[in-house]
Amino acid sequence: MTFISFNPVKEELISGGITGVKTWKFKEKKLPLDFNPIPMYNYSLFLSTEYPHMGRKWCTNMDFDITMQRYYCFSEGHFFCYDISGKLLLEILNAHERSIISCVYSSNLNILLTSSKGNEIKSWNDQGCLLHVFQGHSKTITKLLLHPNTTSLFISGSLDGSVKLWSFDSMDSFYSLSLFQEGILSIGTMEDKFLYCCSAHNVHIYDLNSFTSFWSHVNSPINHFHICSAVGKSNRVAAMGVDNSLRIFSVQTGKKLCTVLPPPYPPMLQPVLSFTYNRNCGTIYFLLTPYDIWIYTA
Repeated sequence: MTFISFNPVKEELISGGITGVKTWKFKEKKLPLDFNPIPMYNYSLFLSTEYPHMGRKWCTNMDFDITMQRYYCFSEGHFFCYDISGKLLLEILNAHERSIISCVYSSNLNILLTSSKGNEIKSWNDQGCLLHVFQGHSKTITKLLLHPNTTSLFISGSLDGSVKLWSFDSMDSFYSLSLFQEGILSIGTMEDKFLYCCSAHNVHIYDLNSFTSFWSHVNSPINHFHICSAVGKSNRVAAMGVDNSLRIFSVQTGKKLCTVLPPPYPPMLQPVLSFTYNRNCGTIYFLLTPYDIWIYTA
């Protein structure tokens, strides 16, 4: 046996291992009335259902999704998903080169995340197609969690001793916290407000009092931006990239409304000296050199 979990929906204990998956009921058993050695002596676990085929091969590890009522079975680098009745919903053969350790499914985004004894996190769609590979950890990723308050974020813990927050929107890590040199064995959340991190000898608890909401995405790093306003018009954000391209966004939605491509000179190694945006007239001004101003309409 490699795994146990409790299903509060059906009030069943779940056990998994190389013989498949079994569910158990904790209930009263009939014994002689005069047989009363200890309290609750007449309660025991009774086998409810058995799925020996789950995982098809030896189920080296597994997880249970309480919200979706799904079994996730891992057989080395292979992944299998079953519903509560034991019906196979999805299989991904050779999902990882090494044994799968953890997985989590985002029902808001319909994205499955898997991690293994390697240092990669992979994301998959409902058809089992690979969407993206998240890289940033240097050792085994031991646990994946969805952020309890922000659907666009997930959390990972690793034997490299770090916890990372990742964004589904930018497909990258935006925050990392190094905790233990000995490595993180497990992470979890409490009351949707606290994150606990465990190593072999230590436990740290953090308040998830900081969260981020994705606003917009750009392909070039931004070095200057400001909000532009005009009477009777909505505000805009003008952002200058390091490649000398300018982008204008809606403040309310983060939608990109306009892109000004880099001018032919100065070269990208030499930034535009200055820029400004007239929101009222919809004109953009680039100061390319001390003697040249280029004007664009947005």
